[in-house]
Amino acid sequence: MDCLKRIRQRNLFFAGATGFGALLSILVYVSGRLMPEIQTLIALAVCLVASAFLAALWLKEYKKLKIAQLIVENQILHVCPVVGNGAGKAAEQKDIKNPALFVSYFGMLLDTEVIEFSYNGKQLRAVKFGPDFISITYGAVKQVQTVRLPWTTVSPEEFETIIKKIHCETGIKPAILD
Repeated sequence: MDCLKRIRQRNLFFAGATGFGALLSILVYVSGRLMPEIQTLIALAVCLVASAFLAALWLKEYKKLKIAQLIVENQILHVCPVVGNGAGKAAEQKDIKNPALFVSYFGMLLDTEVIEFSYNGKQLRAVKFGPDFISITYGAVKQVQTVRLPWTTVSPEEFETIIKKIHCETGIKPAILD
């Protein structure tokens, strides 16, 4: 769960930076008697705008953390990926320290990137199982992307369970390629 840890760290960083900016704004406001009035107002305005910007980034990161936690808690698949561009070109290895892909009904978590389904038209489009790979296609109508995952052979019972789980939770019937 290294990906969740990194998202939490970013969340804490933005929370701390927002708190520091708010504290700095208070200090500038209180010390207004020591500086001329126009300089105090400029410094206060800069601190408030910076704090508001950091607060917006913090809220965005907090939302990303909550969606990522939801995806990991309700995962259908968890595998190490090889990422392709969906245009039929050769797949390339994702250059990430410890890549992880979690797939659930709610979306996908690819390392620290959250892909939320049913948001801006993004949906899970197709799941294909090959002899040594899994291909997951997702996206909006005009912009479709594919993630190609290495696949190791599992027992027939486990494979059937995975296929049923994908079909039941997403409504997509996975294709099995020879």
